Amino acid sequence: MLSSIKDYFQSHSHFTLKDELFYQNGFSTLSHFEENYVWLRRQEGRLYDDNTVRCLPDVPVGHPLYREWAIRKHTADALIHYLKKKKVNTLMEIGCGNGWMMNYINRSLPVNCCGIDVNETELKQAVRLFGKNEKFTFVYANITELILGPLADIIVLASAIQYFPDLTSLLGKLMGFLQAGGEIHILDSPIYTPGAVASAHERSNNYFRDSGNPAMTKFYHHHQWKSFQKFNYQILHNPGAVWSKWKSWVSHGSPFPWVRVTAS
Repeated sequence: MLSSIKDYFQSHSHFTLKDELFYQNGFSTLSHFEENYVWLRRQEGRLYDDNTVRCLPDVPVGHPLYREWAIRKHTADALIHYLKKKKVNTLMEIGCGNGWMMNYINRSLPVNCCGIDVNETELKQAVRLFGKNEKFTFVYANITELILGPLADIIVLASAIQYFPDLTSLLGKLMGFLQAGGEIHILDSPIYTPGAVASAHERSNNYFRDSGNPAMTKFYHHHQWKSFQKFNYQILHNPGAVWSKWKSWVSHGSPFPWVRVTAS
């Protein structure tokens, strides 16, 4: 059992620690994806000041994205409730951004946490706000290029899979990062049936075009359920069920599925 994820990365030859952020060696700090992604988040009002990030997922009722954050809080609370029933020592979040979810989980479940992202802008904010917590490690890296051994009991991807072109390959990669009995949890991301993909593509293309950032279309991907066919997976929240639809309406439940992927 690992005493600290931070110790793991400090001893790993593929990473260099700079200002409390681990950098993957050979990975360029200039990312065309990051330029477009950060620009869009700023345009959408999703680049937050430090005081706001510290409080996330709680935002004032009058906040323009209040409904979105109410849903994300509901999802995070459900995940925390689930994890409290498990024996969790290490948690990895892929696409951690500013680190709000790791911080929120850690308030109730003080486990070793590792956040990995290609968004250096928000990672630096995460380090600034939460980096003093010895249980937190933040890594600037391309997950598809990483060489890591079994490291995490739980891997979380919250509103993140749409930024990976091949979900099947990603899941296969992440399986190698799990310790025995580990699990991958996919949250707050759409997963499509074959008949729904074309219209989803059109909606996304129109949105990015109207937002003034059509270049984002090549970085945003629409994954189907067939991406999970090679894996053992369970749907822990099905937004299509009648009960789930009612629950979402009255309690800010997520309109997206919660999928758990296990090694066996």
